[in-house]
Amino acid sequence: MATKQRPAAAVAKELGSLSSRSDHEARLEALALDAHEIDVLAECFKSGWGATFEGLTVEAGHVTAITLTPSGHRRSTPPLAGPLRELLALRSLTVSGYLGKSAEVEPDYFAIPSLTALSISSLTKGTLPPELPTLTGLRALEVKSCKLVALAAGTLPPSLTSLSLEFQSFKATPDAVFEVATLEDLSLEDNAISSDVGAWDRLAALRTLSLASNKLRAIPNLLASQRVRRLARLNLIRNPVDVSQATRDALVGVEILPG
Repeated sequence: MATKQRPAAAVAKELGSLSSRSDHEARLEALALDAHEIDVLAECFKSGWGATFEGLTVEAGHVTAITLTPSGHRRSTPPLAGPLRELLALRSLTVSGYLGKSAEVEPDYFAIPSLTALSISSLTKGTLPPELPTLTGLRALEVKSCKLVALAAGTLPPSLTSLSLEFQSFKATPDAVFEVATLEDLSLEDNAISSDVGAWDRLAALRTLSLASNKLRAIPNLLASQRVRRLARLNLIRNPVDVSQATRDALVGVEILPG
């Protein structure tokens, strides 16, 4: 049976916040959204938050990626997570609040089992959502400008291959990071890291590491580890660190972007 589709004009009327562009009716029609998922999106956007076509991906009539941001200049709360969980094919979710103003989200907001990629910006107040470890299929996690100063053990999904914790207030790499042995790409840019003696040997799969815009005066201990063999790129830009020739010689094959 063919999937029932709603007229583009009706969709556009319900999802006016989806895009401010004049051609949004035609673009929605071209996306061929499933009728139920149109209703789900309409319910989500009643909160005063909206989405953009650039952040919306539809495959075979189902939403697989969506970006939610506050619409206009007023502060509001994100749409309820309940409807989002009805987007059964949703794999990538981006939720961004106002810079410097953390928005509140309901408990278990990000408990969407189908997610493989999640980006959170200016939402939480010094903590990560407690439901993150339950997302066993999550591969990429980006958390930006959420006022984090520490991470307790067990707060990160063990399945991650990519992790970005930028624009936080870490003074050292959180121990929770070293629990994720599957990490291949790690960014801790724009923190206040001045000393780094973490258990880098536990990240044997690590390929790229960015510590740009921190306060490091010495190369992290991971370089003395014999297990971090896959490291290919180390970004130390905007750090008061001097990379000696001896260090470069010891790191043959690693691209180093010095401070």
